[in-house]
Amino acid sequence: MMYRIYLYKFLIDFWVIVPVIVPFYRSHGMSATQILIIQAAYSLSQLVFEIPSGYFSDAIGRRKTLILAAFLMLSGIALYAWSEGFWWFVSAEVILGSAGAMRSGTDSALLYDHLKSIRDEHRYKKCEGHAEFWSRTGTAVSAVAGGALGAFATLRLPFYVNMGSAFLMLLVGFSLKEPFRAELPKGNPLRNILKTAWVSVRNPRLLSPMIRMGIIGSTGVTAIWGYFMLYRHYNLPLVWHGIIFAAMQFTSAFGARHGAQFEGYLGYRISSLMILVPGLLFVVIGLIHHAAVLLPLVMLHALLWGMSTPLLLEEIQHRTTSDVRATTLSVSSMIGRIITICIGPAFGWIVDHRATGVAYISMGCFFYTVIILAWFVTRSGMRSNRP
Repeated sequence: MMYRIYLYKFLIDFWVIVPVIVPFYRSHGMSATQILIIQAAYSLSQLVFEIPSGYFSDAIGRRKTLILAAFLMLSGIALYAWSEGFWWFVSAEVILGSAGAMRSGTDSALLYDHLKSIRDEHRYKKCEGHAEFWSRTGTAVSAVAGGALGAFATLRLPFYVNMGSAFLMLLVGFSLKEPFRAELPKGNPLRNILKTAWVSVRNPRLLSPMIRMGIIGSTGVTAIWGYFMLYRHYNLPLVWHGIIFAAMQFTSAFGARHGAQFEGYLGYRISSLMILVPGLLFVVIGLIHHAAVLLPLVMLHALLWGMSTPLLLEEIQHRTTSDVRATTLSVSSMIGRIITICIGPAFGWIVDHRATGVAYISMGCFFYTVIILAWFVTRSGMRSNRP
């Protein structure tokens, strides 16, 4: 069962299209603002379906939800492969975003519920790190393949290859088994969704890791698109886009796999501070315009991003119950989607009308503004809950 979960994680992040997507957009006349709007459509779609998908997972099962995610992913990539133009690309991202929403939280909930069913949940952080390792490895391997295919074949060929990997993921989804878990209480679905979401955001012990995970993930995704724009600015060959992105994903996979060990060596407090360093990296990237400086900072960002995932997920998992676990994780993801929708188009607008460096400095300042506000909100919430 564990290996099938790892294989599913590998395939769902096997994105051959990522290294060629910016050149693909540019070949169709897309501006930086349009590119980030297309990506914001993905996040908006995830936002709309995020919490309903978590409830869907809690109500009908993790396995069926992951099968649906695979089917939607296959459909979205097929639309990309057979279409062109801004609104077609937006439509494809909406479908892919709904697939991401179905997957978001469900795979982690399935892993935790499986371990809990065999009374082995104390291994969750390590297993989640391994799952994240295979997820990032899938992205890394596909990045090398996508960059090579785009450079030496056509920009559309990676989309056809990704259709094949999505179909294989669909088959793996059918092979998964539903673990025993607490049943979701009966009642009005909308009322249950809103109640779970409200309880989650009202709990300061849950809200804190949710916000931290949201800001790290949203700025990380936006930064990746900015990195691809910088690679083009430095005239790096397309094949190197894939290689550098692969190196970034392998580095992130290493951070995810050994995140628990890093926390053991450094302690919880220092580890929590370390995963807040990306905001500083964005400011440095914005101030220093040189490829030799950019690449090491990109790798450090990847390492810290990988470390943060299992550590923050464990905090959230331990503070919720199995009957609403996927819904709670979806609320966490929803926070990240809201932030992405806000900063993605803004980042693209600044790139188009100011400079990429200014966009990164602005994102770094925004990163710490959200972290500070979250700290005050959670501190205030914990004080108000004291007897």
